[in-house]
Amino acid sequence: MNLLENEQILKITDQYQQLSGRDKLLTQFLSVFVIICIAFFFIYKPSVDAKNAAQLKFTQTQKIYRDIQKIVPQILQARINASNAAKTSQSSINNKNKSMTAMVNDSSKKFSIQISKSSADGSNGISISGNDQEFDKLIRFMGDLNTTYGLNIDTYNIKETLNPGKVDYNIKVTR
Repeated sequence: MNLLENEQILKITDQYQQLSGRDKLLTQFLSVFVIICIAFFFIYKPSVDAKNAAQLKFTQTQKIYRDIQKIVPQILQARINASNAAKTSQSSINNKNKSMTAMVNDSSKKFSIQISKSSADGSNGISISGNDQEFDKLIRFMGDLNTTYGLNIDTYNIKETLNPGKVDYNIKVTR
């Protein structure tokens, strides 16, 4: 059945044809207005609402990400500190019977650090010094004394030499 052949459609079409020009224009305006309202409420408004919801979720996610970026370094540092404390206490237990000179010598061999002078500094410390050593290795050596052997670096003096990357050093180590 053809839509134009329906009796009600034909009646409405006849009534429209009988309207005056002004009424036809008003009817056309109202038809366009209804179509615009339908488009607004069923197409435009839902898409704008979805865009706003997505923007809000994105903003919240960015805020969470920034908060995590601030917190993660603190958490990692706390874990490193806890790990170092555990290693230091364990190494102190393991190396309690070992002499400080032996621990310093073991660590210096591990990092190829030359010790030119070593002297006991009372009953609780040892002073060591060396010349023309690689700076990076020296720093790792000092860290190893603390983390592996549980020794403390009381004082240190590092001087740059004429050779790039090489330094002279004086370090006082205590238990």
